[in-house]
Amino acid sequence: VFRRHQYFGDFRTKSKNVKVIYRDPQTVDGDFLRVYHNDKIVRDQINLQGSFTGFTYELVEGFNKFDFEALNEGQYFPNTGEFSIVIDGEVIYNSEWYLATGFKATFLIVKE
Repeated sequence: VFRRHQYFGDFRTKSKNVKVIYRDPQTVDGDFLRVYHNDKIVRDQINLQGSFTGFTYELVEGFNKFDFEALNEGQYFPNTGEFSIVIDGEVIYNSEWYLATGFKATFLIVKE
C-alpha cells in the first residue's frame, strides 16, 4: 500500500502565493524528502522534523503541481509526513502521506 504514488487533490485560488508546511507526525526517525514544483526541484533534501517548517512559493498562472518525493524511509518504514497548504493565512488542506522510497505525494493548485 505504501509502494504507490498518492494524489491529494486539486485546489483553485486567485492568490499570488502559497505556503506549504510539513513535518514528521510520527517518530522523528530520519525521513528525507525532495520537493518539486512543476517537475523542477525546489527543495533538494529535507530532513523532516517534529515541528512544522516549510516555504512560501509564488504561484504561476494556471497549473502548479507540487510533489513530495520520499528519498528514504528513515529508521522506521515507511516515510511519514504531514503537510498543510496555507493560502492567505488560512489552512485550506491538511493531510499525511505514508510512502516507500521513490514514491511521491502530489497536489495541484490552479491559479486563476
